[in-house]
Amino acid sequence: MPLKIVQVALRILSKSLLDTFFIYFSENQLKFEIGDATIIGRLIEGEYPDYTQIIPKDFSTRLLLNKSEFERALRILSAFSQEANRQVKIEVKKDKLLIKANSPQIGSNEATIDANIEGSPASINFNSLYLLEGLSVIEEEELVFDLTGDLSPGVLKGKDNESFTYLVMPLRED
Repeated sequence: MPLKIVQVALRILSKSLLDTFFIYFSENQLKFEIGDATIIGRLIEGEYPDYTQIIPKDFSTRLLLNKSEFERALRILSAFSQEANRQVKIEVKKDKLLIKANSPQIGSNEATIDANIEGSPASINFNSLYLLEGLSVIEEEELVFDLTGDLSPGVLKGKDNESFTYLVMPLRED
């Protein structure tokens, strides 16, 4: 489904007081009926790329973290990161996770989080908002954060729930 069509339908639905709406599909079109509003769009054709190819199979560093602590630190440090890319530096030490943010206008800050760490030390930059977005859908309090290198994607998932995997791409060093 085209994102734009769904966004328009959701906007209309959010302003509507109706409890029901209808979605119709044909071979290459879809239609939303929300009260008096009708939205018609063309379904996207083509092969969906094989996303499993970009999810790392192995990791060089695995972190077991408390979700609340990690989320709280990212929220605070996000305010200290540069507006353009919300970059935070994640440094994996022997038994701690160090998160740093720096903005010329605001200053810098860092947070240290206890973590259970397997593998080698690492230093990777991520967009803090993308990390927070992934954390917002993980329901477990303990999470796994797998890292494979400073320019390779990181993988977030719940410790005991392998059904959800969140892939986050790193940022190049400023």
